[in-house]
Amino acid sequence: MKIFSVEGSPRAAAITSCYTRLIDLLGAPQDTNQKKLAPGDVLRDLEDRGLVYRMPQDDAGEGLYYLPSVAAKTFLSEWLEAADTALTRLAKKALKPRQGALITFPLYPSAPNTEPRELHCFTTDWSPFPAACAIAVHPHHPLAPKGKELPAFTGAYVRHPLHGDLMPVWAVDWVAPDIGTGVVIVNPAHCAADLSFARDVGLPIRFGLVPAIPGTSSDSWIEPPVIRTGTGFRTGSSADGLPHGAAAAQYFSTLEAEGRARTITEYALGSQKIAASAPGTGNSEPESPFVSMLEFLNAYANTTEPGSWMTVLDREMGALEVARLVCLAVDCGFSLPALSKTIFVGAAETEGGESTDTPAGQLACLSASAPADALSVKQETMEQAERFIANLSVSPEIPNLSDKDFAKGAKRSRKVVEHMTGGELHLAFRELYRLQRDIRRDQGVGKADKVTYPALAYVMSGEGVLQAENDVRRLLSAYIRP
Repeated sequence: MKIFSVEGSPRAAAITSCYTRLIDLLGAPQDTNQKKLAPGDVLRDLEDRGLVYRMPQDDAGEGLYYLPSVAAKTFLSEWLEAADTALTRLAKKALKPRQGALITFPLYPSAPNTEPRELHCFTTDWSPFPAACAIAVHPHHPLAPKGKELPAFTGAYVRHPLHGDLMPVWAVDWVAPDIGTGVVIVNPAHCAADLSFARDVGLPIRFGLVPAIPGTSSDSWIEPPVIRTGTGFRTGSSADGLPHGAAAAQYFSTLEAEGRARTITEYALGSQKIAASAPGTGNSEPESPFVSMLEFLNAYANTTEPGSWMTVLDREMGALEVARLVCLAVDCGFSLPALSKTIFVGAAETEGGESTDTPAGQLACLSASAPADALSVKQETMEQAERFIANLSVSPEIPNLSDKDFAKGAKRSRKVVEHMTGGELHLAFRELYRLQRDIRRDQGVGKADKVTYPALAYVMSGEGVLQAENDVRRLLSAYIRP
Protein backbone atom coordinates (compact mmCIF):
# COMPACT_ATOMS: atom_id res chain seq x y z
CA MET A 1 0.00 0.00 0.00
CA LYS A 2 1.10 3.56 -0.73
CA ILE A 3 -0.14 6.85 0.68
CA PHE A 4 -0.97 9.92 -1.37
CA SER A 5 -1.22 13.21 0.45
CA VAL A 6 -0.68 16.85 -0.45
CA GLU A 7 0.97 19.68 1.40
CA GLY A 8 -1.74 20.70 3.81
CA SER A 9 -2.47 21.20 7.49
CA PRO A 10 -0.09 20.08 10.27
CA ARG A 11 -2.75 17.59 11.33
CA ALA A 12 -2.88 16.01 7.87
CA ALA A 13 0.93 15.88 7.83
CA ALA A 14 0.97 14.13 11.23
CA ILE A 15 -1.58 11.55 10.08
CA THR A 16 0.31 10.94 6.84
CA SER A 17 3.60 10.47 8.70
CA CYS A 18 2.00 7.95 11.05
CA TYR A 19 0.62 5.85 8.19
CA THR A 20 3.89 6.09 6.30
CA ARG A 21 5.75 4.64 9.29
CA LEU A 22 3.13 1.90 9.61
CA ILE A 23 3.44 0.88 5.97
CA ASP A 24 7.23 1.07 6.04
CA LEU A 25 7.21 -1.28 9.03
CA LEU A 26 4.51 -3.76 8.08
CA GLY A 27 3.82 -3.27 4.37
CA ALA A 28 5.16 -5.35 1.51
CA PRO A 29 8.75 -4.45 0.51
CA GLN A 30 9.14 -2.26 -2.57
CA ASP A 31 11.33 -3.03 -5.57
CA THR A 32 14.12 -0.47 -5.30
CA ASN A 33 15.62 -1.43 -8.67
CA GLN A 34 12.61 -0.59 -10.80
CA LYS A 35 12.92 2.10 -13.45
CA LYS A 36 11.63 5.45 -12.27
CA LEU A 37 10.49 8.48 -14.22
CA ALA A 38 12.55 11.61 -13.61
CA PRO A 39 10.54 14.84 -13.18
CA GLY A 40 12.57 16.63 -15.86
CA ASP A 41 11.97 13.87 -18.42
CA VAL A 42 8.24 13.80 -17.68
CA LEU A 43 8.06 17.58 -17.91
CA ARG A 44 9.69 17.62 -21.36
CA ASP A 45 7.46 14.81 -22.60
CA LEU A 46 4.29 16.55 -21.42
CA GLU A 47 5.38 19.81 -23.04
CA ASP A 48 6.25 18.06 -26.32
CA ARG A 49 2.74 16.59 -26.36
CA GLY A 50 1.09 19.98 -25.82
CA LEU A 51 0.00 19.18 -22.26
CA VAL A 52 2.12 21.92 -20.68
CA TYR A 53 1.93 25.60 -21.52
CA ARG A 54 4.11 28.50 -20.40
CA MET A 55 3.08 31.83 -18.94
CA PRO A 56 5.31 34.81 -18.07
CA GLN A 57 5.88 35.39 -14.34
CA ASP A 58 6.58 38.58 -12.42
CA ASP A 59 10.30 37.74 -12.14
CA ALA A 60 10.68 37.60 -15.95
CA GLY A 61 10.76 33.82 -15.79
CA GLU A 62 8.03 31.49 -16.93
CA GLY A 63 5.58 29.24 -15.12
CA LEU A 64 4.87 25.85 -16.66
CA TYR A 65 1.29 24.65 -16.25
CA TYR A 66 -0.08 21.15 -16.74
CA LEU A 67 -3.33 20.66 -18.64
CA PRO A 68 -4.62 17.07 -18.58
CA SER A 69 -5.22 15.47 -21.96
CA VAL A 70 -8.71 14.72 -23.22
CA ALA A 71 -8.01 11.03 -22.61
CA ALA A 72 -7.03 11.77 -19.00
CA LYS A 73 -10.09 13.91 -18.31
CA THR A 74 -12.33 11.28 -19.91
CA PHE A 75 -10.77 8.63 -17.67
CA LEU A 76 -11.25 10.88 -14.63
CA SER A 77 -14.92 11.33 -15.47
CA GLU A 78 -15.41 7.57 -15.75
CA TRP A 79 -13.34 6.96 -12.60
CA LEU A 80 -15.43 9.37 -10.54
CA GLU A 81 -18.71 8.03 -11.91
CA ALA A 82 -17.77 4.38 -11.39
CA ALA A 83 -17.59 4.51 -7.59
CA ASP A 84 -19.83 6.04 -4.97
CA THR A 85 -17.38 6.85 -2.18
CA ALA A 86 -16.86 9.78 0.15
CA LEU A 87 -13.96 10.91 -2.03
CA THR A 88 -15.85 10.76 -5.33
CA ARG A 89 -18.85 12.53 -3.80
CA LEU A 90 -16.61 15.29 -2.47
CA ALA A 91 -14.74 15.55 -5.77
CA LYS A 92 -17.95 15.85 -7.74
CA LYS A 93 -19.04 18.69 -5.47
CA ALA A 94 -15.70 20.49 -5.39
CA LEU A 95 -14.91 20.17 -9.10
CA LYS A 96 -18.20 21.70 -10.30
CA PRO A 97 -19.26 19.05 -12.84
CA ARG A 98 -21.02 20.01 -16.08
CA GLN A 99 -22.84 17.60 -18.37
CA GLY A 100 -22.13 18.02 -22.05
CA ALA A 101 -20.64 16.56 -25.20
CA LEU A 102 -17.07 16.17 -26.39
CA ILE A 103 -16.93 16.75 -30.15
CA THR A 104 -13.92 15.90 -32.32
CA PHE A 105 -12.76 18.06 -35.24
CA PRO A 106 -10.17 16.54 -37.63
CA LEU A 107 -7.41 18.97 -38.56
CA TYR A 108 -7.00 19.70 -42.28
CA PRO A 109 -4.57 18.90 -43.69
CA SER A 110 -3.03 16.65 -41.04
CA ALA A 111 0.54 15.63 -41.84
CA PRO A 112 1.55 12.11 -40.78
CA ASN A 113 3.13 11.75 -37.33
CA THR A 114 2.30 15.30 -36.25
CA GLU A 115 0.41 16.46 -33.18
CA PRO A 116 -2.32 17.35 -32.72
CA ARG A 117 -4.19 15.41 -35.42
CA GLU A 118 -7.56 16.66 -34.21
CA LEU A 119 -9.12 19.13 -31.82
CA HIS A 120 -11.62 18.23 -29.11
CA CYS A 121 -14.22 20.67 -27.85
CA PHE A 122 -16.46 20.36 -24.82
CA THR A 123 -19.84 22.03 -25.23
CA THR A 124 -23.08 22.11 -23.29
CA ASP A 125 -25.23 23.31 -26.24
CA TRP A 126 -24.81 21.93 -29.73
CA SER A 127 -28.33 22.68 -30.97
CA PRO A 128 -27.07 25.18 -33.62
CA PHE A 129 -23.99 23.06 -34.42
CA PRO A 130 -24.39 22.86 -38.25
CA ALA A 131 -23.90 26.65 -38.47
CA ALA A 132 -20.55 26.70 -36.62
CA CYS A 133 -17.99 28.56 -38.73
CA ALA A 134 -14.70 28.57 -36.79
CA ILE A 135 -12.77 27.20 -33.82
CA ALA A 136 -11.06 29.32 -31.16
CA VAL A 137 -8.15 28.05 -29.03
CA HIS A 138 -6.46 29.51 -25.98
CA PRO A 139 -3.32 31.68 -26.41
CA HIS A 140 -0.93 28.94 -25.22
CA HIS A 141 -2.30 26.16 -27.42
CA PRO A 142 0.27 24.35 -29.62
CA LEU A 143 -1.45 25.77 -32.72
CA ALA A 144 -1.37 29.36 -31.44
CA PRO A 145 1.23 31.53 -33.24
CA LYS A 146 3.98 32.85 -30.99
CA GLY A 147 4.59 36.55 -30.63
CA LYS A 148 1.51 37.68 -32.57
CA GLU A 149 -1.12 40.07 -31.33
CA LEU A 150 -4.40 38.31 -30.59
CA PRO A 151 -6.80 37.43 -32.04
CA ALA A 152 -4.68 35.74 -34.70
CA PHE A 153 -5.44 33.16 -37.36
CA THR A 154 -3.31 30.09 -36.68
CA GLY A 155 -3.05 29.02 -40.31
CA ALA A 156 -4.85 25.77 -39.45
CA TYR A 157 -8.28 24.52 -40.45
CA VAL A 158 -10.51 21.78 -39.12
CA ARG A 159 -13.26 19.84 -40.84
CA HIS A 160 -16.80 20.33 -39.61
CA PRO A 161 -17.69 16.76 -38.61
CA LEU A 162 -21.30 17.00 -39.84
CA HIS A 163 -20.64 18.12 -43.41
CA GLY A 164 -16.90 18.54 -43.92
CA ASP A 165 -16.76 22.33 -44.34
CA LEU A 166 -13.36 23.85 -43.57
CA MET A 167 -13.36 25.98 -40.43
CA PRO A 168 -10.45 28.32 -39.58
CA VAL A 169 -8.75 27.98 -36.20
CA TRP A 170 -8.14 31.24 -34.36
CA ALA A 171 -6.06 31.91 -31.25
CA VAL A 172 -7.83 34.33 -28.91
CA ASP A 173 -7.35 35.73 -25.43
CA TRP A 174 -10.92 35.04 -24.33
CA VAL A 175 -10.58 31.26 -24.28
CA ALA A 176 -9.13 29.95 -21.01
CA PRO A 177 -6.80 26.96 -21.24
CA ASP A 178 -8.25 25.30 -18.15
CA ILE A 179 -11.96 25.60 -18.97
CA GLY A 180 -13.27 22.63 -20.89
CA THR A 181 -10.53 21.62 -23.32
CA GLY A 182 -9.32 25.15 -24.06
CA VAL A 183 -11.02 24.83 -27.47
CA VAL A 184 -14.30 26.60 -28.30
CA ILE A 185 -16.76 26.28 -31.17
CA VAL A 186 -17.48 29.68 -32.74
CA ASN A 187 -21.13 30.03 -33.73
CA PRO A 188 -21.81 33.75 -34.28
CA ALA A 189 -25.52 33.52 -35.12
CA HIS A 190 -26.21 31.81 -31.81
CA CYS A 191 -23.91 33.41 -29.21
CA ALA A 192 -23.52 37.12 -28.43
CA ALA A 193 -19.78 36.84 -27.68
CA ASP A 194 -19.15 34.83 -30.85
CA LEU A 195 -21.16 37.37 -32.83
CA SER A 196 -18.96 40.21 -31.62
CA PHE A 197 -15.81 38.23 -32.44
CA ALA A 198 -17.09 37.34 -35.93
CA ARG A 199 -17.80 40.97 -36.71
CA ASP A 200 -14.32 41.96 -35.52
CA VAL A 201 -12.44 39.46 -37.69
CA GLY A 202 -14.89 38.98 -40.57
CA LEU A 203 -16.28 35.49 -40.03
CA PRO A 204 -19.51 34.43 -41.76
CA ILE A 205 -22.67 34.54 -39.67
CA ARG A 206 -24.85 31.56 -40.59
CA PHE A 207 -28.05 30.37 -38.95
CA GLY A 208 -28.61 26.81 -37.78
CA LEU A 209 -31.69 27.64 -35.70
CA VAL A 210 -34.47 30.05 -36.64
CA PRO A 211 -37.69 31.16 -34.91
CA ALA A 212 -39.43 31.11 -38.31
CA ILE A 213 -38.30 30.08 -41.78
CA PRO A 214 -36.90 33.16 -43.56
CA GLY A 215 -37.49 33.90 -47.22
CA THR A 216 -36.59 36.49 -49.81
CA SER A 217 -38.47 39.25 -48.02
CA SER A 218 -36.27 41.34 -45.75
CA ASP A 219 -39.12 41.39 -43.25
CA SER A 220 -38.55 37.65 -42.67
CA TRP A 221 -34.83 37.95 -42.12
CA ILE A 222 -33.61 37.16 -38.63
CA GLU A 223 -31.42 39.18 -36.33
CA PRO A 224 -28.68 37.28 -34.49
CA PRO A 225 -28.13 35.87 -31.98
CA VAL A 226 -30.78 33.13 -31.74
CA ILE A 227 -30.04 31.28 -28.49
CA ARG A 228 -31.52 27.89 -27.51
CA THR A 229 -34.78 28.46 -29.34
CA GLY A 230 -36.35 27.91 -32.73
CA THR A 231 -36.09 24.98 -35.12
CA GLY A 232 -33.30 23.42 -37.17
CA PHE A 233 -32.56 25.28 -40.40
CA ARG A 234 -30.35 24.36 -43.36
CA THR A 235 -28.91 21.47 -41.42
CA GLY A 236 -28.39 19.29 -44.47
CA SER A 237 -30.30 16.54 -42.70
CA SER A 238 -33.72 15.50 -41.47
CA ALA A 239 -33.18 17.83 -38.50
CA ASP A 240 -34.62 20.70 -40.56
CA GLY A 241 -37.78 21.87 -38.83
CA LEU A 242 -37.10 19.97 -35.60
CA PRO A 243 -37.24 21.88 -32.28
CA HIS A 244 -33.76 22.84 -31.11
CA GLY A 245 -33.62 20.07 -28.48
CA ALA A 246 -34.64 17.35 -30.91
CA ALA A 247 -32.26 18.73 -33.53
CA ALA A 248 -29.38 18.61 -31.04
CA ALA A 249 -30.23 14.99 -30.21
CA GLN A 250 -30.11 14.05 -33.89
CA TYR A 251 -26.76 15.79 -34.48
CA PHE A 252 -25.29 14.03 -31.50
CA SER A 253 -26.62 10.64 -32.61
CA THR A 254 -25.06 11.13 -36.05
CA LEU A 255 -21.71 12.23 -34.64
CA GLU A 256 -21.67 9.48 -32.00
CA ALA A 257 -22.25 6.82 -34.67
CA GLU A 258 -19.18 8.14 -36.52
CA GLY A 259 -17.07 8.18 -33.35
CA ARG A 260 -16.85 11.98 -33.35
CA ALA A 261 -18.89 12.78 -30.23
CA ARG A 262 -19.64 11.33 -26.83
CA THR A 263 -21.33 12.49 -23.69
CA ILE A 264 -19.02 13.41 -20.84
CA THR A 265 -19.06 15.00 -17.43
CA GLU A 266 -16.59 17.85 -17.45
CA TYR A 267 -14.81 18.60 -14.16
CA ALA A 268 -13.20 21.97 -13.47
CA LEU A 269 -9.64 20.95 -12.59
CA GLY A 270 -8.02 24.26 -13.40
CA SER A 271 -4.43 24.37 -14.55
CA GLN A 272 -1.66 23.25 -12.20
CA LYS A 273 1.72 24.93 -12.03
CA ILE A 274 4.25 22.11 -12.13
CA ALA A 275 7.52 23.94 -12.84
CA ALA A 276 9.19 27.33 -13.11
CA SER A 277 11.68 28.45 -15.73
CA ALA A 278 14.46 30.76 -14.53
CA PRO A 279 14.87 34.09 -16.36
CA GLY A 280 17.35 33.97 -19.22
CA THR A 281 18.31 30.31 -18.77
CA GLY A 282 15.37 28.30 -20.03
CA ASN A 283 16.08 25.73 -17.31
CA SER A 284 12.91 24.42 -15.70
CA GLU A 285 12.74 23.51 -12.02
CA PRO A 286 9.84 21.18 -11.14
CA GLU A 287 7.58 22.28 -8.29
CA SER A 288 7.48 20.12 -5.16
CA PRO A 289 3.80 18.99 -5.51
CA PHE A 290 4.58 17.72 -9.03
CA VAL A 291 7.68 15.90 -7.77
CA SER A 292 5.62 14.35 -4.96
CA MET A 293 3.02 13.11 -7.43
CA LEU A 294 5.70 11.47 -9.58
CA GLU A 295 7.35 9.88 -6.56
CA PHE A 296 3.99 8.37 -5.67
CA LEU A 297 3.33 7.17 -9.23
CA ASN A 298 6.80 5.67 -9.52
CA ALA A 299 5.75 3.09 -6.94
CA TYR A 300 3.45 1.64 -9.60
CA ALA A 301 5.94 1.61 -12.49
CA ASN A 302 6.91 -1.71 -14.06
CA THR A 303 4.74 -3.80 -11.78
CA THR A 304 2.09 -6.35 -12.62
CA GLU A 305 0.68 -6.30 -9.08
CA PRO A 306 0.13 -2.64 -8.23
CA GLY A 307 -1.39 -3.36 -4.83
CA SER A 308 -3.46 -0.56 -3.32
CA TRP A 309 -3.26 3.03 -2.17
CA MET A 310 -4.89 5.36 0.31
CA THR A 311 -5.22 9.11 0.64
CA VAL A 312 -5.04 11.58 3.52
CA LEU A 313 -6.78 14.77 2.48
CA ASP A 314 -7.76 18.22 3.68
CA ARG A 315 -11.29 18.08 2.22
CA GLU A 316 -11.98 19.90 -1.10
CA MET A 317 -8.38 20.89 -1.88
CA GLY A 318 -7.26 17.33 -1.35
CA ALA A 319 -9.99 16.01 -3.64
CA LEU A 320 -8.77 18.35 -6.38
CA GLU A 321 -5.22 17.07 -6.01
CA VAL A 322 -6.37 13.44 -6.21
CA ALA A 323 -8.22 14.26 -9.43
CA ARG A 324 -5.05 15.81 -10.84
CA LEU A 325 -3.05 12.76 -9.74
CA VAL A 326 -5.43 10.44 -11.60
CA CYS A 327 -5.07 12.55 -14.75
CA LEU A 328 -1.28 12.68 -14.48
CA ALA A 329 -1.19 8.90 -14.06
CA VAL A 330 -3.04 8.49 -17.36
CA ASP A 331 -0.83 10.99 -19.18
CA CYS A 332 2.32 9.29 -17.84
CA GLY A 333 1.10 5.81 -18.77
CA PHE A 334 0.52 4.52 -15.24
CA SER A 335 -2.33 2.25 -14.23
CA LEU A 336 -3.41 3.08 -10.71
CA PRO A 337 -4.94 0.32 -8.61
CA ALA A 338 -8.22 0.66 -6.78
CA LEU A 339 -8.28 3.25 -4.02
CA SER A 340 -8.61 1.35 -0.76
CA LYS A 341 -9.19 4.12 1.77
CA THR A 342 -9.62 7.88 2.09
CA ILE A 343 -9.04 9.69 5.37
CA PHE A 344 -10.46 13.20 5.48
CA VAL A 345 -8.89 15.54 7.99
CA GLY A 346 -10.93 18.03 9.96
CA ALA A 347 -9.72 21.44 11.09
CA ALA A 348 -7.56 21.61 14.21
CA GLU A 349 -6.71 24.33 16.71
CA THR A 350 -4.87 24.38 20.01
CA GLU A 351 -5.66 25.97 23.34
CA GLY A 352 -3.22 28.25 25.10
CA GLY A 353 -0.88 28.68 22.15
CA GLU A 354 0.41 25.09 22.20
CA SER A 355 2.36 24.15 19.08
CA THR A 356 1.47 21.14 16.95
CA ASP A 357 4.93 21.20 15.36
CA THR A 358 6.51 19.34 18.29
CA PRO A 359 6.45 15.52 18.54
CA ALA A 360 3.90 15.79 21.36
CA GLY A 361 1.81 18.25 19.33
CA GLN A 362 1.78 15.92 16.33
CA LEU A 363 0.82 12.98 18.53
CA ALA A 364 -1.98 15.05 20.07
CA CYS A 365 -3.33 15.67 16.56
CA LEU A 366 -3.70 11.90 16.20
CA SER A 367 -4.95 11.00 19.65
CA ALA A 368 -7.60 13.55 20.53
CA SER A 369 -10.40 12.66 18.10
CA ALA A 370 -11.30 10.86 14.88
CA PRO A 371 -9.39 12.33 11.89
CA ALA A 372 -12.48 13.76 10.20
CA ASP A 373 -13.74 15.54 13.32
CA ALA A 374 -12.90 19.14 14.07
CA LEU A 375 -10.23 19.12 16.76
CA SER A 376 -9.39 21.42 19.63
CA VAL A 377 -6.15 20.23 21.23
CA LYS A 378 -6.63 20.77 24.94
CA GLN A 379 -3.91 21.10 27.55
CA GLU A 380 -4.65 17.67 29.06
CA THR A 381 -4.38 16.05 25.61
CA MET A 382 -0.98 17.65 25.07
CA GLU A 383 0.18 16.54 28.53
CA GLN A 384 -0.93 12.96 27.84
CA ALA A 385 1.04 12.94 24.58
CA GLU A 386 4.09 14.34 26.37
CA ARG A 387 3.88 11.60 29.03
CA PHE A 388 3.59 8.90 26.39
CA ILE A 389 6.70 10.16 24.58
CA ALA A 390 8.65 10.66 27.82
CA ASN A 391 7.99 7.03 28.75
CA LEU A 392 9.63 5.93 25.49
CA SER A 393 13.01 7.08 26.82
CA VAL A 394 13.15 3.86 28.84
CA SER A 395 13.24 0.91 26.44
CA PRO A 396 11.55 -2.21 27.80
CA GLU A 397 13.37 -5.50 27.75
CA ILE A 398 12.48 -7.39 24.58
CA PRO A 399 11.88 -11.09 25.29
CA ASN A 400 12.79 -13.90 22.92
CA LEU A 401 9.74 -15.57 21.42
CA SER A 402 9.11 -19.27 21.04
CA ASP A 403 6.91 -20.82 18.35
CA LYS A 404 4.24 -21.09 21.02
CA ASP A 405 4.48 -17.34 21.69
CA PHE A 406 4.09 -16.62 17.99
CA ALA A 407 1.09 -18.92 17.86
CA LYS A 408 -0.57 -17.02 20.71
CA GLY A 409 0.05 -13.76 18.88
CA ALA A 410 0.13 -10.15 20.03
CA LYS A 411 -3.58 -9.73 20.67
CA ARG A 412 -3.48 -6.24 22.15
CA SER A 413 -1.10 -4.95 19.49
CA ARG A 414 -3.25 -6.50 16.80
CA LYS A 415 -6.16 -4.39 18.07
CA VAL A 416 -3.95 -1.28 17.75
CA VAL A 417 -3.12 -2.12 14.13
CA GLU A 418 -6.74 -2.88 13.31
CA HIS A 419 -7.76 0.55 14.61
CA MET A 420 -4.98 2.15 12.58
CA THR A 421 -5.93 0.45 9.33
CA GLY A 422 -9.55 1.32 10.03
CA GLY A 423 -8.71 5.03 10.13
CA GLU A 424 -9.24 5.21 13.89
CA LEU A 425 -5.93 6.58 15.08
CA HIS A 426 -7.46 8.05 18.23
CA LEU A 427 -8.69 4.60 19.27
CA ALA A 428 -5.35 3.06 18.32
CA PHE A 429 -3.60 5.54 20.62
CA ARG A 430 -6.02 4.76 23.43
CA GLU A 431 -5.19 1.05 23.21
CA LEU A 432 -1.47 1.75 22.89
CA TYR A 433 -1.50 4.12 25.88
CA ARG A 434 -3.05 1.38 28.02
CA LEU A 435 -0.54 -1.14 26.72
CA GLN A 436 2.34 1.19 27.65
CA ARG A 437 0.89 1.67 31.13
CA ASP A 438 0.49 -2.07 31.71
CA ILE A 439 3.99 -2.85 30.46
CA ARG A 440 5.44 -0.25 32.83
CA ARG A 441 3.44 -1.81 35.69
CA ASP A 442 4.23 -5.34 34.50
CA GLN A 443 0.53 -6.17 34.60
CA GLY A 444 -0.58 -9.08 32.44
CA VAL A 445 1.09 -8.27 29.13
CA GLY A 446 2.05 -11.24 26.95
CA LYS A 447 5.52 -11.69 25.50
CA ALA A 448 4.41 -11.00 21.93
CA ASP A 449 2.82 -7.68 22.91
CA LYS A 450 6.02 -6.69 24.70
CA VAL A 451 7.91 -7.31 21.45
CA THR A 452 5.51 -5.34 19.25
CA TYR A 453 4.85 -2.42 21.61
CA PRO A 454 8.06 -0.40 20.91
CA ALA A 455 7.51 -0.63 17.15
CA LEU A 456 3.90 0.52 17.39
CA ALA A 457 4.88 3.33 19.76
CA TYR A 458 7.38 4.47 17.12
CA VAL A 459 4.73 4.24 14.39
CA MET A 460 2.30 6.31 16.42
CA SER A 461 4.68 8.99 17.68
CA GLY A 462 7.79 8.92 15.49
CA GLU A 463 9.77 8.62 18.73
CA GLY A 464 11.54 5.71 20.40
CA VAL A 465 13.57 2.91 18.86
CA LEU A 466 12.53 0.17 16.47
CA GLN A 467 13.45 -3.25 17.80
CA ALA A 468 12.88 -6.86 16.72
CA GLU A 469 11.43 -5.70 13.41
CA ASN A 470 11.32 -9.17 11.87
CA ASP A 471 9.36 -10.53 14.82
CA VAL A 472 7.00 -7.56 14.66
CA ARG A 473 6.33 -8.16 10.97
CA ARG A 474 5.76 -11.85 11.59
CA LEU A 475 3.22 -11.05 14.29
CA LEU A 476 1.37 -8.12 12.73
CA SER A 477 1.85 -7.87 8.94
CA ALA A 478 -1.28 -9.89 8.24
CA TYR A 479 -3.41 -7.19 9.85
CA ILE A 480 -2.38 -4.29 7.63
CA ARG A 481 -4.22 -5.58 4.59
CA PRO A 482 -6.58 -2.89 3.26
